[in-house]
Amino acid sequence: MNREIRLYSADWVLPVTAEPIKNGAVAIDDSGVIIDAGSVDELVKKHEISKENIKYYKNSVIMPSLINAHTHLYYSAFKKFMPETGSYIEWLEALVSLKEKMDREYIAEKITTEAERMFDRGVSLIGNICTEMMWDAEVVAKTSLKGINFLEVIGFDPSKADEITAMLPPHERLKELENFGFKTVPAPHSLYSCSPKLIKKIMKKSAELSIPSTIHLAESKEESEFLLRRAGVISAFLKNRDAYYDSWKPPGMSPSKYLESIGGLQSGLLAVHSVHLNKSDAELLAKNNVNIVTCPGSNRYLGVGKAPLEMYLQNGINICIGTDSPASNERMDIFNEMKIIKDEYPSISSLQIIRMATINGAKALRLDHLYGSIEKGKSADLIVLKTIDDIINQYNIKEKLIEKIDSSKVERIEL
Repeated sequence: MNREIRLYSADWVLPVTAEPIKNGAVAIDDSGVIIDAGSVDELVKKHEISKENIKYYKNSVIMPSLINAHTHLYYSAFKKFMPETGSYIEWLEALVSLKEKMDREYIAEKITTEAERMFDRGVSLIGNICTEMMWDAEVVAKTSLKGINFLEVIGFDPSKADEITAMLPPHERLKELENFGFKTVPAPHSLYSCSPKLIKKIMKKSAELSIPSTIHLAESKEESEFLLRRAGVISAFLKNRDAYYDSWKPPGMSPSKYLESIGGLQSGLLAVHSVHLNKSDAELLAKNNVNIVTCPGSNRYLGVGKAPLEMYLQNGINICIGTDSPASNERMDIFNEMKIIKDEYPSISSLQIIRMATINGAKALRLDHLYGSIEKGKSADLIVLKTIDDIINQYNIKEKLIEKIDSSKVERIEL
């Protein structure tokens, strides 16, 4: 049986892994797989496409859908209740307190609303942190998004590591959400909320499932201070919540070096934030094939600082983008995150930033065989950036795209 091929064309096609194509098109078969990409004339002739099988988007760009490699959809319900504060630890205190009071039905409603809004703004894949294990993982899995649900694990007391691990869902339960397009894996929250013993056990689970794990790493100066001297507000935070144990000794090293020392720098790990690291840390992460998920909007909102992205790029580290949570960011919008990076890191090219939001995120989630670029054999999960008539005649469109795009004008290609 011959498969039907349709052509979707625009003033520009942005493959991401290749140069932009002026007056370009994407050939897609009836199973939703990309067959080819190139100029309209070339593809019409090559695949013998009839006029009725061509759809043209005027004043537009076709590109791959976006990837939000780190978000907490659970906290969609928290945003309007969070107090304004310039302190990371005060923000954390408020977040934990709200979590203890929030109604599940309300949380589920807000998760769904925010997920669908994110989908409408061009995101298809997410790395989502689940706060209540499989409960919110199941809520997220029923939305239009796909990706990985990371079941966040917390436990600083090593004597409780075996008990916590025993409570994790079995592999069979974790695989249930694959039918909804989600892989599911436990993941440690951070170095200041998980014991080395617990982190090792969680990383082992991740390796057994062949799914990358993730961890919040070097997000704040307070974390580094805690690991160096056991001092500061994190110690007080843990003690106030009866989550501390007095025999713990600070390792006296940076977060990345400490994570390596306890066997936690797993290849393919997603290290989120990574704001307070130096050159030797970057070399260590590169050596261990760690991905960095930068969350510039959240970093700015919480005042934790700027991640040294140029240094990470110089070391060949795969950088992708996350919004973090609605409780720590003014906008859950990957295009806005791209604009912040462009503003804060002028030396980083627009094409590099676009890759961070697409193919780099797909690589980090190990889904780049299907998503992240316009290439033969990949899923035709594509978006159209509409009404950008003032830049369609510029060849260097990838330089202007970030500053001009309005995520409210994103349209999805309907097959």
